Amino acid sequence: RADEQRVRGHGAMRGHEDFFLCSCFVSLKEFSEPDEWIVLFCSSRSGNLIECICNGNGVELSGETKAMSNIDRLEKNMILKDESYAIEKVRNDISGKHMSILVSLHMKDGAAVWTMSAVMQNLSVTIYDINAETGDIIRKETTGLVRKV
Repeated sequence: RADEQRVRGHGAMRGHEDFFLCSCFVSLKEFSEPDEWIVLFCSSRSGNLIECICNGNGVELSGETKAMSNIDRLEKNMILKDESYAIEKVRNDISGKHMSILVSLHMKDGAAVWTMSAVMQNLSVTIYDINAETGDIIRKETTGLVRKV
């Protein structure tokens, strides 16, 4: 939410009024507050995407690229639980030593969802889907990244 306001507030999206917020993403080493987000906007007219890197230095926009599939508008009014809530929820639930945490916010099956993927030292990944409105864990799945031969 703040990232979208910062992007629009600094005029970075000037000339792209038909673009809407569709998702945001960050990769973390620790369960900490993110300091840089990748924010994706999609054009309702052309279906093209623009990637914005948002951090303390401002906003950097990429060129437009074609979306691979239809993109849903991220419904900001459904985001009642922020990234801090989702990060803390996963930190309190996960066991084992992690190497990195991938965090994304997007629409999934009509709901705003935080997807948190914790890559573990044992080369497994635990994926959480957390409803951004209620804060409930709606999916938790662990899988190995390496197939045994």
